Amino acid sequence: MTTDQVDPLITSIYQWMDVSGVLMMGVIGGTIARQRGYDIVGFFFIAMLSALGGGMLRDMLINEGTVAAMSEPEYLILAFTGALIARFTDFKGKTWEVILAHGDGIIAALWAATGTMKAIAYNLPPLPSILRGVLTATGGGMIRDVVTGREPSVFGGNQPTVIPAVACAVIT
Repeated sequence: MTTDQVDPLITSIYQWMDVSGVLMMGVIGGTIARQRGYDIVGFFFIAMLSALGGGMLRDMLINEGTVAAMSEPEYLILAFTGALIARFTDFKGKTWEVILAHGDGIIAALWAATGTMKAIAYNLPPLPSILRGVLTATGGGMIRDVVTGREPSVFGGNQPTVIPAVACAVIT
Protein backbone atom coordinates (compact mmCIF):
# COMPACT_ATOMS: atom_id res chain seq x y z
CA MET A 1 0.00 0.00 0.00
CA THR A 2 1.31 3.44 -0.87
CA THR A 3 0.29 6.80 0.56
CA ASP A 4 -1.93 7.55 -2.46
CA GLN A 5 -3.95 4.36 -1.80
CA VAL A 6 -5.10 5.49 1.67
CA ASP A 7 -8.65 6.87 1.82
CA PRO A 8 -8.48 10.72 1.99
CA LEU A 9 -10.90 10.77 4.96
CA ILE A 10 -8.63 8.42 6.92
CA THR A 11 -5.62 10.53 5.97
CA SER A 12 -7.32 13.73 7.19
CA ILE A 13 -8.39 12.09 10.47
CA TYR A 14 -4.83 10.92 11.12
CA GLN A 15 -3.50 14.38 10.22
CA TRP A 16 -5.93 16.04 12.66
CA MET A 17 -4.92 13.62 15.44
CA ASP A 18 -1.26 14.22 14.71
CA VAL A 19 -1.37 18.03 14.85
CA SER A 20 -3.69 18.08 17.89
CA GLY A 21 -1.14 15.97 19.74
CA VAL A 22 1.66 18.31 18.68
CA LEU A 23 -0.09 21.30 20.26
CA MET A 24 -0.91 19.43 23.47
CA MET A 25 2.60 18.03 23.84
CA GLY A 26 3.98 21.52 23.19
CA VAL A 27 1.93 22.71 26.16
CA ILE A 28 3.09 19.77 28.28
CA GLY A 29 6.73 20.39 27.34
CA GLY A 30 6.30 24.09 28.05
CA THR A 31 4.78 23.28 31.43
CA ILE A 32 7.84 21.19 32.31
CA ALA A 33 10.07 24.07 31.17
CA ARG A 34 8.10 26.42 33.47
CA GLN A 35 8.51 24.03 36.42
CA ARG A 36 12.26 23.93 35.73
CA GLY A 37 12.54 27.72 35.52
CA TYR A 38 13.79 27.73 31.91
CA ASP A 39 13.94 30.88 29.80
CA ILE A 40 11.96 31.26 26.55
CA VAL A 41 14.61 29.35 24.55
CA GLY A 42 14.23 26.45 26.98
CA PHE A 43 10.44 26.61 26.56
CA PHE A 44 10.78 26.34 22.78
CA PHE A 45 13.34 23.52 22.83
CA ILE A 46 11.58 21.39 25.44
CA ALA A 47 8.23 21.89 23.69
CA MET A 48 9.78 20.99 20.34
CA LEU A 49 11.42 17.84 21.72
CA SER A 50 8.20 16.78 23.46
CA ALA A 51 5.96 17.47 20.51
CA LEU A 52 8.13 16.43 17.59
CA GLY A 53 10.91 14.14 18.81
CA GLY A 54 9.10 10.82 18.33
CA GLY A 55 7.92 11.65 14.83
CA MET A 56 11.36 12.88 13.84
CA LEU A 57 12.91 9.60 15.05
CA ARG A 58 10.25 7.62 13.17
CA ASP A 59 10.81 9.53 9.94
CA MET A 60 14.58 9.17 10.17
CA LEU A 61 14.22 5.40 10.68
CA ILE A 62 11.78 5.07 7.78
CA ASN A 63 14.35 6.99 5.72
CA GLU A 64 11.94 8.08 2.99
CA GLY A 65 12.00 11.78 2.19
CA THR A 66 12.32 14.73 4.56
CA VAL A 67 11.37 14.53 8.22
CA ALA A 68 7.77 15.79 8.36
CA ALA A 69 8.38 18.13 11.31
CA MET A 70 11.02 19.98 9.31
CA SER A 71 9.24 20.08 5.96
CA GLU A 72 5.75 21.05 7.14
CA PRO A 73 5.82 24.35 9.08
CA GLU A 74 2.58 23.71 10.99
CA TYR A 75 4.39 21.21 13.19
CA LEU A 76 6.93 23.73 14.48
CA ILE A 77 4.28 26.47 14.69
CA LEU A 78 2.01 24.27 16.83
CA ALA A 79 4.86 23.06 19.09
CA PHE A 80 6.02 26.66 19.65
CA THR A 81 2.41 27.81 20.18
CA GLY A 82 2.11 25.18 22.90
CA ALA A 83 5.31 26.51 24.47
CA LEU A 84 3.93 30.06 24.45
CA ILE A 85 0.62 28.94 25.94
CA ALA A 86 2.52 27.26 28.79
CA ARG A 87 4.82 30.28 29.16
CA PHE A 88 1.93 32.66 29.76
CA THR A 89 -0.48 30.26 31.52
CA ASP A 90 0.56 28.61 34.76
CA PHE A 91 -1.08 25.20 34.58
CA LYS A 92 -1.16 23.52 37.97
CA GLY A 93 -3.44 21.82 40.45
CA LYS A 94 -5.40 18.59 40.54
CA THR A 95 -7.39 19.33 37.37
CA TRP A 96 -4.20 19.92 35.38
CA GLU A 97 -2.65 16.70 36.72
CA VAL A 98 -5.71 14.73 35.57
CA ILE A 99 -5.64 16.40 32.14
CA LEU A 100 -1.91 15.78 31.89
CA ALA A 101 -2.13 12.09 32.77
CA HIS A 102 -5.11 11.36 30.52
CA GLY A 103 -3.95 13.65 27.73
CA ASP A 104 -0.58 11.92 27.61
CA GLY A 105 -2.26 8.51 27.26
CA ILE A 106 -4.68 9.71 24.59
CA ILE A 107 -1.92 11.42 22.61
CA ALA A 108 0.21 8.27 22.86
CA ALA A 109 -2.59 6.21 21.34
CA LEU A 110 -3.25 8.77 18.59
CA TRP A 111 0.43 9.11 17.67
CA ALA A 112 0.89 5.34 17.72
CA ALA A 113 -1.86 5.12 15.11
CA THR A 114 -0.35 7.85 12.95
CA GLY A 115 3.16 6.41 13.25
CA THR A 116 2.00 2.88 12.45
CA MET A 117 -0.07 4.13 9.54
CA LYS A 118 2.91 6.01 8.11
CA ALA A 119 5.10 2.91 8.40
CA ILE A 120 2.41 0.78 6.72
CA ALA A 121 2.13 3.36 3.94
CA TYR A 122 5.85 2.81 3.26
CA ASN A 123 5.32 -0.97 3.04
CA LEU A 124 7.13 -1.86 6.25
CA PRO A 125 6.30 -5.29 7.74
CA PRO A 126 3.82 -5.47 10.65
CA LEU A 127 6.19 -5.71 13.64
CA PRO A 128 8.49 -2.86 12.51
CA SER A 129 5.36 -0.81 11.75
CA ILE A 130 4.06 -1.38 15.28
CA LEU A 131 7.46 -0.46 16.74
CA ARG A 132 7.53 2.73 14.61
CA GLY A 133 4.09 3.60 15.98
CA VAL A 134 5.18 3.09 19.60
CA LEU A 135 8.37 5.08 18.97
CA THR A 136 6.30 7.91 17.46
CA ALA A 137 4.12 7.93 20.56
CA THR A 138 6.84 7.73 23.20
CA GLY A 139 10.06 8.97 21.61
CA GLY A 140 9.55 12.70 22.17
CA GLY A 141 8.75 12.24 25.84
CA MET A 142 11.82 10.06 26.31
CA ILE A 143 14.06 12.63 24.63
CA ARG A 144 12.50 15.44 26.69
CA ASP A 145 12.96 13.53 29.93
CA VAL A 146 16.61 12.72 29.20
CA VAL A 147 17.39 16.33 28.20
CA THR A 148 15.79 17.64 31.42
CA GLY A 149 17.70 15.12 33.56
CA ARG A 150 14.73 12.94 34.43
CA GLU A 151 14.30 9.20 34.10
CA PRO A 152 12.12 8.61 31.03
CA SER A 153 8.55 8.28 32.25
CA VAL A 154 7.90 5.38 29.87
CA PHE A 155 10.22 3.25 32.02
CA GLY A 156 7.79 3.38 34.94
CA GLY A 157 6.28 5.95 37.23
CA ASN A 158 2.65 5.07 36.52
CA GLN A 159 2.48 7.06 33.25
CA PRO A 160 -0.16 5.47 30.97
CA THR A 161 1.60 5.93 27.63
CA VAL A 162 3.17 2.69 26.44
CA ILE A 163 0.15 0.41 26.89
CA PRO A 164 -2.26 2.63 24.89
CA ALA A 165 0.45 3.13 22.28
CA VAL A 166 1.07 -0.59 21.83
CA ALA A 167 -2.66 -1.37 21.79
CA CYS A 168 -3.43 1.29 19.21
CA ALA A 169 -0.44 0.38 17.02
CA VAL A 170 -1.49 -3.31 17.01
CA ILE A 171 -5.09 -2.39 16.15
CA THR A 172 -3.92 -0.09 13.35
